[in-house]
Amino acid sequence: MHRLVHLVTRQWLANKGTICYFAGQALLAVSHHYPYGGFENRAICGAYLAYVHAVLKFEDNGLDNGVVVAKTFLLHRTGVYGKMPRHSCYRR
Repeated sequence: MHRLVHLVTRQWLANKGTICYFAGQALLAVSHHYPYGGFENRAICGAYLAYVHAVLKFEDNGLDNGVVVAKTFLLHRTGVYGKMPRHSCYRR
């Protein structure tokens, strides 16, 4: 998405008071699709990492309990991916 369109959309959502709702929905979607960071999912985890960083930038204020739990699971799975060795000799 073009940066200007992104900025205008974000401002429009903030003016309508719905940015927190849509931030939570985005976090739920990314958390649902982000796999556990095992070696067989390394390429998928790396491809989705930019989306993970984008949804984790939002504040937790106003998010319901289900979204907070999804954020916790997403942080855990991202952490497992971050600790995984990158060299091919570590395959199991």
